Parts: sequence; structure tokens; C-alpha cells
Amino acid sequence: MVSPDVDASLAFATERLGLRLTDTITRPKGAVTFLHCNPRHHSLALVQGPPDAPPSLNHVMAQVDSIDAVGQVLERAELAGVLSRTLGRHTNDGMLSFYCWTPSGFELEFGTGARTIDPARWLVSDYAGTSTWGHRKLDKKVTR
Repeated sequence: MVSPDVDASLAFATERLGLRLTDTITRPKGAVTFLHCNPRHHSLALVQGPPDAPPSLNHVMAQVDSIDAVGQVLERAELAGVLSRTLGRHTNDGMLSFYCWTPSGFELEFGTGARTIDPARWLVSDYAGTSTWGHRKLDKKVTR
């Protein structure tokens, strides 16, 4: 979620909904804060948006249980011309994924292999980047 007031969004998620901090990624454009409510590494991520812009949805994630399923959907997204980010692996949760545009204008991340955590023993970390490799942005935005 992109928010003009990340502090208020973080307070809402933790104090009102009971989510807990998983980790952060520090980027030149601002930090991304990841939160969990169960053993999945994160169920919500918050990023600072422009102060005068409305809150928005950046992307939703669909997690599958096989790399073959990721490859099959990646091929279909490429053929349909809706691929928005190449295949890659995230630093914090280890997810192998790609992104594509939806007709609504936000991205759908499709991937496999995310780490799970033990919420009772988890230690919060900060990462310097979002991906260990891949997830290169593609030029055009196609919505069909």
C-alpha cells in the first residue's frame, strides 16, 4: 500500500489490527515496511507516497507452490504483453516472482518460495534493496 502518511498507516496496522513488524527495506525513494499476522513473511507492505496524493494499491501477490506454475504464468503474461517486471528474487522473503499489469492499473506479483517465519522468535532486519537479482521494470504499462 502506498500512503501519504506511513506513520499513521503503520500505527493503524499495528495498534488497531495487531500486525507485527517483519522487516524494512531502505531505498533511495524511502523505506518499505513489511508486516505479518501469521507465519507468512509478510501480509502487508507500506511505502511512503507523495503527501498530496491519495493512498493507493501498488500490487497484490499470488503465491503458488511450484516454480513450473510461475513459469507457465510468466510465459502467458509475456505473450499477452502485460509483463511489468522481470523474473527475480526478493531480498527479504526470498520470493521468486515476476509482476504484470492488471486491467485496474495496479500490478499483480506472481511467485513461489517465500520464507515463513516463527512470529514468536522473529528478529526484525533492514535490507538495502528489494531484490537480489531481477525484477527489472519494463518500459510500458499495458492494461487490457
